Amino acid sequence: MSGSYTVHRNQMITIDGVIQPGNGEVRVYQNGSVEVLFDAPRQPRPSLYHEIHVTIAYYQGDGWNFDSLGEFAKTRGWHIGDLLMVNGVRSTKDYFFTTRAPSYDEALAKMSTFIADLARVGFKVIRFKIEDTVLDSREPDSVPEALR
Repeated sequence: MSGSYTVHRNQMITIDGVIQPGNGEVRVYQNGSVEVLFDAPRQPRPSLYHEIHVTIAYYQGDGWNFDSLGEFAKTRGWHIGDLLMVNGVRSTKDYFFTTRAPSYDEALAKMSTFIADLARVGFKVIRFKIEDTVLDSREPDSVPEALR
């Protein structure tokens, strides 16, 4: 697997168990040694927004179903995600909700409040996370344009 490989900007590589940002060239020699040639380091991008996800265990009863959970979420500024399996059937393992916030502190506050609201009506939260979004591109953006 020796050779020279181009590592593109925003692509991560692992060398000797250490994850490193790519933006240059990696040379792998037959003796197993690795040489990394990076361009000038890039400055970190500022956050565009934070996306928050909360997942609850699947539950249907006491008047709760996908639509009623969607209304519950909507009144609190959240959206329910429609998890469809490969066969097109809605997941029966869990429900997830999502929203956005401009800062980490606001994201944490929104998430904490929503988790408390869910717990208050008897739902078990099985996962929650906050994602820091530094790049978000949709069609008709071109790839080079989006990576500037």
